[in-house]
Amino acid sequence: MSQSTKKRQRPLTKTAAIIRSSRHIIRRPFFEIKSAPIACKHADARCIVVTPKAVGNAVQRNKIKRRIRFAYRTLNLNETQRHWIFFCKKGCADYSYQELYQIIAEAKTHAQNSQSNSRSHGAKIHTEPESSKQDT
Repeated sequence: MSQSTKKRQRPLTKTAAIIRSSRHIIRRPFFEIKSAPIACKHADARCIVVTPKAVGNAVQRNKIKRRIRFAYRTLNLNETQRHWIFFCKKGCADYSYQELYQIIAEAKTHAQNSQSNSRSHGAKIHTEPESSKQDT
């Protein structure tokens, strides 16, 4: 092959690199949350909201973005030393602010628990809540 026919790969943008290095925290039918550790201690945490056109018109997409960013600031996710990526899907516009807030709060506690478990035990530990255990 000649040099002119070879495809050149562009370097990844910072956002694309963050998304590639992330892992799933929460999955819902219309909403996914991923998180990635911050590589540099001096870098700020990022809130990346991905809302494709399938979610709705521009007004609906911007409303979802505003709600997610407000919950991000309210829960102080920027202090967790992680990047947060929120993927919205087609039915995400039906979520109220309270539902989004609860899902994001659950993701924060899940990320903190998995981070502390991986530091202390070297592996993730999943435990059942007390209410779901049945006495036999």
